[in-house]
Amino acid sequence: PVWLGIGTAIQSVVDQGKLPVLQDMYRNWPFFEVTMDLVEMVMAKLDPSIAEYYEQRLVRDDLKDLGIDLRRQFEQTKKLLLNIAGHDELLISPKTTVLEERISLRAPYITPLNIIQVMNLKNLREYDESDERIKSYVPENPLSLKLLQLSGETSR
Repeated sequence: PVWLGIGTAIQSVVDQGKLPVLQDMYRNWPFFEVTMDLVEMVMAKLDPSIAEYYEQRLVRDDLKDLGIDLRRQFEQTKKLLLNIAGHDELLISPKTTVLEERISLRAPYITPLNIIQVMNLKNLREYDESDERIKSYVPENPLSLKLLQLSGETSR
């Protein structure tokens, strides 16, 4: 993820007592402000609960600690960015109002797509290639075949 590592870098600067320097850079250095705003935008589009949903259904138990750590780092990075920018929440500033509205409008459509993707990935992982019934399946309706193919065109 784009944000991964930024929180660690910022935290090391904050640990040196330079949070006021970062806040001043955000207010007075356009390059730094735009960079932090871009990371904030990327983070605003993410929903850690969706990542956790993927993890619960698709990840082996021995790898789940990685997801927990990534979500912890996400929250730490979010907190640091908000502190530097002086915001209470992600994308809560006059310059990001439209973007925040667009992201909130797309959420009801993106979440179901994520759930469908998880279900399909889970089914693909459980797919038994040795099952002859599956190998030989061809839909009777040519339109169904087109819908099943990525390009939408039959290979026949």
